[in-house]
Amino acid sequence: MDRVLQTSLGLVNSNVHLASETDPYMRYTNAIILESVDETLGDLLGGNVREVVYNCLDKDRSIPRNEIPLNLDKLFLTLDEVFGKEVGKMISNEFQVKLCMKSGKSPKTDHIDYVDQDKVKLEK
Repeated sequence: MDRVLQTSLGLVNSNVHLASETDPYMRYTNAIILESVDETLGDLLGGNVREVVYNCLDKDRSIPRNEIPLNLDKLFLTLDEVFGKEVGKMISNEFQVKLCMKSGKSPKTDHIDYVDQDKVKLEK
């Protein structure tokens, strides 16, 4: 995973275990992450291949689909091994676009801006 991708998704991942069940913002963020993964894999690979990826993640990496937001590091390492870094970058981009659309922000080109904004929200 490249540095920007690690930073942008790593911050969400590092805090998700602590607050995912009780914090509405984390539930919202997890839903956007999962939606981004679903749509990106489906658009790139098709629905059937996406399901094969989910089955392999579940059986080989012990990551059920609903726990993907809790295991982003393992997800991206697996995707990097199988498909290369571009799939992870596309998921990251989709996440950023969805986050902007749902929050009413205008898209920016630098992922680090989103990370900084999200980090402040997570620390509150």
